[in-house]
Amino acid sequence: MKKRYAEAPSLDQPATWAPQSADAAINEFLSDYEQGSPKTLLWYRDQVGRAFRGFLERQGIENLEAVSPALLRLYLQDQRATGLGDKSMVHRYTSMRRLFGWCCEQGYLTANPAMRVKRPAEGERLRKGFDGPEVEAIMKAVSNAQRKRNWIGLRDRALITVLIDTGMRSDELLGVEVDHIEWQQHLPVRERRPHIVVRRKGNRDRLMPIGKRAQEALRAYLRERPRLPVSALWLTLYGDPLNYQALRLMLRRLEGLSGVENIECHRFRHTYAVALYMATRDMQAVKSALDHKHIQTTDRYLRGLGMDFHLQARYPNPADWLT
Repeated sequence: MKKRYAEAPSLDQPATWAPQSADAAINEFLSDYEQGSPKTLLWYRDQVGRAFRGFLERQGIENLEAVSPALLRLYLQDQRATGLGDKSMVHRYTSMRRLFGWCCEQGYLTANPAMRVKRPAEGERLRKGFDGPEVEAIMKAVSNAQRKRNWIGLRDRALITVLIDTGMRSDELLGVEVDHIEWQQHLPVRERRPHIVVRRKGNRDRLMPIGKRAQEALRAYLRERPRLPVSALWLTLYGDPLNYQALRLMLRRLEGLSGVENIECHRFRHTYAVALYMATRDMQAVKSALDHKHIQTTDRYLRGLGMDFHLQARYPNPADWLT
């Protein structure tokens, strides 16, 4: 059993109870992510398993109680000196903060030392979705390919249509199974609201409605999809579940066919977010659709896409209120 503090320690001082191996804690922390998204696991292995563990080894730090806010500030200074940019520095900060938050959850620490370390500043980065002509060019390219490449072309058309229609993350898209599409055939036609059950972060589910074009594209693909004992919705030519590398190759090929540069899954998500906000003017609806935990995240997300809420607002100027 771990020894507890009689009183909460000062966050500026190292802990004083029985040592807990930092290396063992990091290994256990990483093992908790082995059942989740492979991309998330790889990210933490790089941020925590490689960068932070390497720093602790260079400093001769073996136990968690030797880690203080001052040491963590030194870690960030050390990483900045290697030439890391603002975004990479934020990644270093958020990963170490999550590590020590996890240590507190496990009872290895009673206070998170990273809470007393200032988050590195991150410059505003303007993201960009696809404009109307680019979406038309992409859809035209997949439609032309569909006629030449049988069921694989149908797969590509359905996949791109679903991305535009739902704004899914790439791991959510690749995690969709055939049985996750709920057509609601048991309901009267007018009451049907077909949707996809999307696996959320943390193995939680959410429902994403799909429009008529996405429904038609999915039905066409499913009619021709090989009848194989594979639950994954998206298959490769060899009948294997589509993975992230194969998805990237498909999008690279689509760049050449459409003439649109930088076709990435997240750009479809950006396009979806802006289109939904412009249609609804409801940030809460956008937050829910994008699966953001906090409304502030959605606000930053839309501003990063160039949304100016004052200029986009539809209300009369104050002087026009006067009669």
